[in-house]
Amino acid sequence: MAEHHHRPRQSGSANRRPTLNSMDRVALRAAMATAYDAVTVRKGKERRGSVRSVADQFDRSYGQTRTLLLEAGVKLRTRGGSAGSH
Repeated sequence: MAEHHHRPRQSGSANRRPTLNSMDRVALRAAMATAYDAVTVRKGKERRGSVRSVADQFDRSYGQTRTLLLEAGVKLRTRGGSAGSH
């Protein structure tokens, strides 16, 4: 029977961001909430941030960004923005 050689498992920790401490988490939540509520004008239309755009801006996952926004007390908009903006 052939001998099997196994590579040691990589934990993936080299690619993971360090865990946020409570002070960093509070600051990040506030910055994300500001970015989410910010109004930008693009092609003559007012737009607000999305969970996805904030996640990209802060290099965080969608899920973590959504959680942090909710912890910050942000009322998330429905997909596509508010009904009155169409």
